[in-house]
Amino acid sequence: MVLDPYFQQIVEEKADEIVASDHECEFYATPLKSEKMLKKAYREDLVKFFKLSDVQQSLENAEKIILTQMSNFIPPEKFEKIKHEINQSGEHFVQFINSLSHEKVKNSENPILLQQVFGLCNDTLLQIYSFAADLVKRECFNEAIYIFAFLATLAPHVSSYWIGQGACLQALDRHEEALAAFSVARAIKADNPAPIIYSIESYLAINDKENAVNEAQLVKKIAWTFETEEKNYWLKKINQFQLI
Repeated sequence: MVLDPYFQQIVEEKADEIVASDHECEFYATPLKSEKMLKKAYREDLVKFFKLSDVQQSLENAEKIILTQMSNFIPPEKFEKIKHEINQSGEHFVQFINSLSHEKVKNSENPILLQQVFGLCNDTLLQIYSFAADLVKRECFNEAIYIFAFLATLAPHVSSYWIGQGACLQALDRHEEALAAFSVARAIKADNPAPIIYSIESYLAINDKENAVNEAQLVKKIAWTFETEEKNYWLKKINQFQLI
């Protein structure tokens, strides 16, 4: 997949479309941080993450791992379909760039995902996600991280891809990058405590207790909006840290 010089432009232009809505940000708003300010911060986190990570190299590494290892995890016919889509992705990308001159495309209000740009279907991404999850179970974090980067780049509106990438970064002690990934996951789905719990672990790993405490308080606030069983689950999670 050849992205330069278009990739960063697409990320900049489309970042607003995958972060939380103003309504979702309202839950976190304070007198000093309005919904608009929070959304702007989430957008900046997304762009910051792509700048922190060598995205082009990550995509190339992911492709290599998928094409050389994934056949051991799924039926041959499914692997051949995925392989075909990936091999055709460059052609799809060229077609997309050429289509940018068309008025219909330029005036479209529908979000454009890199998944669509490269012609990969939802089932393909789900199969690749399962493959990445298997790699994590085997503690192959150095390989899984490229797969999650691949997924998060192509479909950045899916929070689980960012959580998976953040978890791999965390396991590799790359906590600053992990926190950036978790921040994007939180921006996509503001009421999900999971990436905040992961963030607490990274803050503690870098001895930033103040932010860890703040995050624990936020999880507690969110937990009290859930039904009893789910509320108790998340309260138990934060109590394990003994921060509040």
